[in-house]
Amino acid sequence: MRAVRRDGGEGGDGGGGMRAAMMETRPLRHRLDPLTSHEAAERVVASGVAATHRARVLAVLERHPGATAGELALWSGLDAVEVRRRLTDAKRDGQAVQGRARRCSAEGTRQCEWRLPDRQGVLL
Repeated sequence: MRAVRRDGGEGGDGGGGMRAAMMETRPLRHRLDPLTSHEAAERVVASGVAATHRARVLAVLERHPGATAGELALWSGLDAVEVRRRLTDAKRDGQAVQGRARRCSAEGTRQCEWRLPDRQGVLL
């Protein structure tokens, strides 16, 4: 199984000095997923779609803290499944925080709220 870095490359080459956050080598899919899932994960990273969608989701989340995945999907124009995938990636990488569950106004189901992490004291 090949691990795919978040910058689209394959794991293990050092990345030429790229930041550690861009050197993510955890796979985007599960080990037992069908081959088609593995191929799709590699395509979405290599094409830049995953990074573009994550940036869109985080931008909407910045304007709507406490939104659910369903609400973020509605406001971002992305499919709800894609939003959930990008939120999971962002959570793993410390870019989003999952909160309490409440009724989602877009889908009518109980979903967790999402927020950007507290950046107090972080130097940019």
